[in-house]
Amino acid sequence: MKTLVLSLFLAVATAIVAAEQIQTVPRPPAPMGGARDTSAAPQPTGTAVLSGTISSVGGGRPMRRASVRLQSSTSPMSRSTMSDDQGNYEFKDLPAGDFTVRASKPGYLEAVYGQKKPGSGRPGTPVSLKDAQHLGKIDLAIPRGGVLTGTIMDDVGEPAFGVQVRAMRYAYRNGERSLVNAGTATTDDRGIYRIPTLTPGDYVVMATPREDSGSSIDLASIEQRATTLAMGGRAGGGAIFSSEIASPFGGNANDTPPASGYAPVFYPSTTMAMSASTVALGPAEEKVGLDIQLQLVPLGTITGIVLGDLRAVQGTTVELSDSNTGLPGLSAKTTRPGADGRFTFTGVAPGQYTVTAKSGNSTFVTMDNSGGQVRMTVMTQGIDTGGRGSSSGPSGPPAPPQWAKADVAVEGRVKNEVSLALQPGMSVSGQIKFDGTGQAPTDFSTMRVILASTTQGSVLSGSALGQVDADGHFRVSDVMPGKYKISIAPPRGWRAKSIEIETRDALDFLLEVKANEDIANAVATFTNKPAEVTGTLQDSSGKPTSDYTIILFSADQRFWTPQSRRILSTRPSTDGKFSFRDLPAGDYKLIALDDAEPDSWFDLNFLRQTLGPAMSVAVVEGEKKTQDIRVK
Repeated sequence: MKTLVLSLFLAVATAIVAAEQIQTVPRPPAPMGGARDTSAAPQPTGTAVLSGTISSVGGGRPMRRASVRLQSSTSPMSRSTMSDDQGNYEFKDLPAGDFTVRASKPGYLEAVYGQKKPGSGRPGTPVSLKDAQHLGKIDLAIPRGGVLTGTIMDDVGEPAFGVQVRAMRYAYRNGERSLVNAGTATTDDRGIYRIPTLTPGDYVVMATPREDSGSSIDLASIEQRATTLAMGGRAGGGAIFSSEIASPFGGNANDTPPASGYAPVFYPSTTMAMSASTVALGPAEEKVGLDIQLQLVPLGTITGIVLGDLRAVQGTTVELSDSNTGLPGLSAKTTRPGADGRFTFTGVAPGQYTVTAKSGNSTFVTMDNSGGQVRMTVMTQGIDTGGRGSSSGPSGPPAPPQWAKADVAVEGRVKNEVSLALQPGMSVSGQIKFDGTGQAPTDFSTMRVILASTTQGSVLSGSALGQVDADGHFRVSDVMPGKYKISIAPPRGWRAKSIEIETRDALDFLLEVKANEDIANAVATFTNKPAEVTGTLQDSSGKPTSDYTIILFSADQRFWTPQSRRILSTRPSTDGKFSFRDLPAGDYKLIALDDAEPDSWFDLNFLRQTLGPAMSVAVVEGEKKTQDIRVK
């Protein structure tokens, strides 16, 4: 079979969106060193000192050369150091403020100071420092990770060599429970795999035979690579890398596909994703005997053609996704059409599928509001169609992004034909308004409108990005059908109050973009009168305490949606102080919990269980409310 080669590039730029400027923010990695502060760039200084000891969970053995990172809770400041031979570390010349302390070492899980369960991935307790304070005994214990291991056998019970095995962990992503890739391994000549350094949680184990192991683009690896590049930061604010991904899942329409083959299999030996068993893994636990037998299934073929402008067709990615996986977060399969627009997916197991074509680049945008500035990271993943001096591919500027979609059922050894006619994307447009005190901004050059797709497991459904013009109007073009979370990077000192679209506030509910239907007349209102709730967490005797997670959530269940701006969490600092800022007006519930999985507070059942014991808090626009909490 001929192998189709997919060439990708990923460009990353990080910008600070502030009044009258957009600039790149390089972040070079911190150098290695001894037990001393190894700050990679000039940092704010002061007179405080913070120190402690890093040890292992269980035996308490000092951990030498563990990496320790100090991160400000209110600004971009961070410092790092290494523990010495006795596990000691120290940060000097620190400014006053609240800081998060993390420790890690290869082969161990990261621990955060104040975690109830070290290495759990749950939030810790910020350390509060005052000027000239020398704070010691900020000790952390780091645990070994868990292990999943077993044997992969072929259909006749022989050891299967070179099979990729993936451990996918259930976690909350974008406010929804989803599978995220946690670790991979490849079977040896005995068919044995071993996946180490796993955090506690519930896992799904998936075995992918060699002939199918390279046929997908892993969105998680793209995002991880983009984050690495953004943190490393090249001068100029961008980074580009190219890679070639061989895709045996796509091929030439004239090739003879196999009549049967091994399909991806989930523990315990099922090809049906919805029938996969969940494996519970405890702290530092080694779970053995997770054996899987590969399954031979009749394989079908999907052939098709992409229709449209030649430049658009040759810059198109075609994606094949399972419509009924039952497991959120699984990556889809991808291929490229040939010069004639034709494409083929061979070796397709029986099932219901969606075939999606998209020309042009896919953009992924993330925003960070810490430190009083809005940092926006833009990641562009696209197709190299022969540019940069190549003689192949059509010349001229790239065609605007277009899309097409079709559903197809695969049953056994049947060839399915699909026709995908590319069509333009939709647009979302509207106007900016200001409702606040003082002079409203007149320079909109730093404002960006972001539509972030909520579709998981797809490399085609990233974000759409638009800009506000001099008159305060905005337009986001080339938007694919789907559901989006909309956000707007505001001018300094202002926050989004509402984005009204067809009588609904898109800041509280997902925006659905339908095929062939543009959205116009949106009204985005900004305010400089945000509400705020602050207080102190106290124990039963009235003394400050910090070993809790505090949840603030809307009393109105209509707003219990994934990543709702009306559902917030925080950890109090060591002096018991906590705060929730930039709140929309409304009625809220407030509660302190002993421990909670990150983002679990977006789960409806979780909120229903906490609704009764939580205290009520009413917030009006611009109010600065103080509300202490006492735990029993």
